Amino acid sequence: MNRQDHQKIALQPFQREKSPQDCGIIVLFSIDKTVLQVVFNLTARLDDLAIPEFEPSKAQRRDNLWEHTCFEVFLGRENRPDYWEFNFSPSGDWNVWSFSGYRQGMQPETCFPEFPFEVKMLSESELRVEIYIDLNLLSVFSGLDTGISVVLEEKNGEKSYWALSHPGKVPDFHAREGWLKIRY
Repeated sequence: MNRQDHQKIALQPFQREKSPQDCGIIVLFSIDKTVLQVVFNLTARLDDLAIPEFEPSKAQRRDNLWEHTCFEVFLGRENRPDYWEFNFSPSGDWNVWSFSGYRQGMQPETCFPEFPFEVKMLSESELRVEIYIDLNLLSVFSGLDTGISVVLEEKNGEKSYWALSHPGKVPDFHAREGWLKIRY
């Protein structure tokens, strides 16, 4: 993908038979100068999912967002082992983590003191999450390895794991084999 190109991709569930019925996730993403835009479009029976109400005035940095419904973006510099994990809850809570290598050296990324993003309920069956990441804050100026994923929690506690691809025998959003390469 080159600068200002828009890409549209469908996320895949780890196990189709364990994903919510009539569910799909389409992601649109693009880079304009040094801002990465990621838009998640979730279509499902939203009443069956555990989706907290969007409350941006109460939003804050929180740990363990991936234990519930969570929209995620992973970014890594081309040919380097370090990377970042961005977590966004439909409630407005968020977090950004930096890693020194595959699942190693996890630390809060302090260059983001806050992270506003948008959650829009478009209908009773469609939810949109819009995220803008300033790549200048991460000192990323050319190639990116990018992972995009979602954890969906149903009201009964069941979870499904969605990603660009699932290269392993268990869901592993950190595995770069399942990420895209973006050049800008």
